Amino acid sequence: MNSATLPSFWSAYARLDESIKRSARKACRLWAENPFHPSLLTYPTPEGTPNGLLLLMGQISGIAFILGMDSFKSPDTGSMTQPLVVLIGLMVIGLLLCTRLREAKTLTTAGATETLRH
Repeated sequence: MNSATLPSFWSAYARLDESIKRSARKACRLWAENPFHPSLLTYPTPEGTPNGLLLLMGQISGIAFILGMDSFKSPDTGSMTQPLVVLIGLMVIGLLLCTRLREAKTLTTAGATETLRH
């Protein structure tokens, strides 16, 4: 990718503290290696919507859990042994599936690994 700077950039850069200059040089090297690296994100990402959706899904899943457990209980005794055994089985399956998860490719690239070491 090609880039250019204006003389006004260099005059402003010269006035920066040395720690900020180091950080800028590091970001520039990273940009040269991978311009789409997640740490170079320069536009705001909306956090309110995903957070709200997580809260909403937590509420919905809680209601579904209560209704599901109530519908599976024994009609004669009201025992919840069978639905609890099913729940434990589902939790074990979920745990096994979680162990199969892999890191995102952006975190396993050489450039990202090099950046994380510094």
